[in-house]
Amino acid sequence: RNKCIWVFTGFSKGQKIKNFRMICPLAERVNFSVCAYRGTHVLISGGYMNDSTEIFDAASESVKLCPPMLLDRSGHSTSNLGNFVYAFGGLSYRNQTK
Repeated sequence: RNKCIWVFTGFSKGQKIKNFRMICPLAERVNFSVCAYRGTHVLISGGYMNDSTEIFDAASESVKLCPPMLLDRSGHSTSNLGNFVYAFGGLSYRNQTK
């Protein structure tokens, strides 16, 4: 099973996806959060036993690994406000901070 971002076009009511392609690999995640970030970017964070954060840049079709969260977080939500991304709720499965 590939962990990647797929880009697709040609989808509308009742029509099939006509064109899709894999553009870049991602870290394996379960119960993670995604939010829009700075125009063409998407921030992908956390997941079960996962403290990593990645930013996908749709304009360059690339992924950048970012500093990890202080705690792994699963089932959370994220929101972008200005230059900051806030994580809300979720669960941590480890009892340590970095």
